Amino acid sequence: MSLNEIKSIFRDLSPLCRPVLYNIDDFEQEIFNLMWHLKQSRSEIMSWPSSERRILWEKYRKQTDLERKALEQA
Repeated sequence: MSLNEIKSIFRDLSPLCRPVLYNIDDFEQEIFNLMWHLKQSRSEIMSWPSSERRILWEKYRKQTDLERKALEQA
């Protein structure tokens, strides 16, 4: 990860965000999943505000939870 990528994580943090809870493994997983499911390049995703990436990441996590629960009930 480049220095510019790391800076972009913290540049646009909202006052409500607690970066200490946002570790590098979560970040890498977030970026990978967004790349995979949205078919976007890493540079494209990294150009988005971190708040937008987190919103999409949370939506992805909620969707996978719903799908897993549906499979468990089947």
